[in-house]
Amino acid sequence: MAAMLNVKELSEATGGHVSPYTFRSWIRQGRLPVIRLGRRIMVKAEDFERFVSENRVPAREPGR
Repeated sequence: MAAMLNVKELSEATGGHVSPYTFRSWIRQGRLPVIRLGRRIMVKAEDFERFVSENRVPAREPGR
């Protein structure tokens, strides 16, 4: 079975830079696929990694 993360673990995976509330909002918007186990919301680790890579923004050039 693939590794799965709950919204708190997703937040911790970002070093706390993205709150669980933001992840819940993205889930409601359909931006992040989930698996519902009763009331629990779980995200496959590979789906999270894909989401991060697809939403990566390049760093600004120095001096801009």
